[in-house]
Amino acid sequence: MGMRAAQLWRVGGRRRARVPRAVLALFVAAWACDAAGAPQLPAPLELAAPTAGVKERFARVADEELTDAALDQILLTRVAEVASKHGEASLAHAEAELEASLVLCERSRCDLALPYLAGRLVRVEALLGTQHRETAMALADLAVARREAPGVDGKPDAEAEALYRRALAIRRQVLGASHEETAGSELFLARELLRDGRRDAQSIREAKDLAARALASFEVLREFPHADLLSALEAAGHVALLEGDYARAEALLRRVAELPTDDMALLGLTTEARQIYADALRGLGRGEEAARLEAKWQSAARDEVMRLIEELLGEGAE
Repeated sequence: MGMRAAQLWRVGGRRRARVPRAVLALFVAAWACDAAGAPQLPAPLELAAPTAGVKERFARVADEELTDAALDQILLTRVAEVASKHGEASLAHAEAELEASLVLCERSRCDLALPYLAGRLVRVEALLGTQHRETAMALADLAVARREAPGVDGKPDAEAEALYRRALAIRRQVLGASHEETAGSELFLARELLRDGRRDAQSIREAKDLAARALASFEVLREFPHADLLSALEAAGHVALLEGDYARAEALLRRVAELPTDDMALLGLTTEARQIYADALRGLGRGEEAARLEAKWQSAARDEVMRLIEELLGEGAE
């Protein structure tokens, strides 16, 4: 978590892809009613000697209205240009691959970003070593992109889990147990172990330990309601719910449930945590309270969607 955003996921908000206004209202409605909160990737480092102009060239591409085919060709060309100028086995090439992957993931095309991120990992590992902080970031970015690729649908992914484990091992050795990036890896591995179809007793025990470690770190490193702390609370609450410890799940997520509902980003980020809280209330025999809260949250989401749609329509009429 940390300093800059994640390259793939920016702390404080994702870099936005430009979306045609004709589809934006539908996207907002679907997101508001169904989002479970985007994962927050541990923040990457800048490369040791970032190449002047590489990031800016790709940022300009991200802001252009292009067809997918045109965009793909531009990204291929620009990555190839950097590789030709600085060498295939260069950090500049790795940086270009990272920037290309950012543009694709911002457009919900993370599946096409995977080859770029895999190439980046190979280059960074060869140049900086297997036990380097940037290598851990490359591993984590590749794992998150795999999770965000179309068709994954929350299913367990053995390769993503292996990438998360490698990143965590490096961070514990290089950065120490209390570092924010170590906590980020613990959190992401815990979330991976809690996915549908993977919740065996051993996975839940490991996820419980990882979530507890991440939560302890972020309680010190972050102020509530920072996204990292919200995600750690959600993971710890999820474990408690799966173990049938409804009182602990309710206690962990009470702060989340009491957050205001007039902030659309915050409401979307806490959707899953709020649902865990409602399920914990039902486990405690407080079903009517859970139903009232769910109705309140759904109403707030609908109101915000309508406000945004009206704002979009108003801009279109100008």
